Amino acid sequence: MNKCLTKKQFFEFSTTPVRQAHAVDYLRKSLTRQYETYKLAQSLCSPGSKVLSLGAGGAYPESCLKEKHGADIEVVDFQGMIDKLEPFYERMGFSYTAYDLTKDNWNFRQREYDLVLSCDNIEHLPTSPFSYLKKCFDLIKSNGHIVLVTDNFANSRNVVKLLLGKSILPPVTKLLSPVAFENEGIHRREYVYSEIRTAMNEVGFVDLHLQMTWQNRFYDTKQTMLSLIETPLWWLRHHMIVSARKK
Repeated sequence: MNKCLTKKQFFEFSTTPVRQAHAVDYLRKSLTRQYETYKLAQSLCSPGSKVLSLGAGGAYPESCLKEKHGADIEVVDFQGMIDKLEPFYERMGFSYTAYDLTKDNWNFRQREYDLVLSCDNIEHLPTSPFSYLKKCFDLIKSNGHIVLVTDNFANSRNVVKLLLGKSILPPVTKLLSPVAFENEGIHRREYVYSEIRTAMNEVGFVDLHLQMTWQNRFYDTKQTMLSLIETPLWWLRHHMIVSARKK
């Protein structure tokens, strides 16, 4: 099994010519989060591991898990995202399914998985975290894992906005708009860790592990300055990465 890539290696692999220009720009902005997700996921995989990625988008960690660690990757996303990235998914050898994850019954399920990746997905869905995580739980093999990545609602940016009397929610017209590929960037509900922990415990996950992280703390001056505060006050960091195991 190949050893874990360094952050530099991860970036270099993820910016090969098969990538679209916009995807590379997004990676630069979110490099720390993407790399930390990959690093955790690869520690839970072995060659041949069956990995399901819900809302993979640009699939940076997934690409490395496939190419460098021999994982079998399956992607589920909106039809619009599948149409947009299908040539890339084909080149990477992913299997993929177009599906609306807001539906009550996930009838795309064909097998159980060693690892379910839910990266920046749950905050886009107008559903309870318990309902979402229960459906993830049912997809996972015994002793398999979930890695959930999502915004931290208590991040420093939101704290500052509230202190200045500013809203931390999207405009109401967007917040209440239909869930669709065209609106896929809208955050319907962000969470704090205690909410995710409670939902995971209720569903039946064990061995929870929390890592608070940044998008890319060195991307620009603003993020670098905020990281000076968020380094000691880790609970104010922008993102959380939560892993857990199914008994």
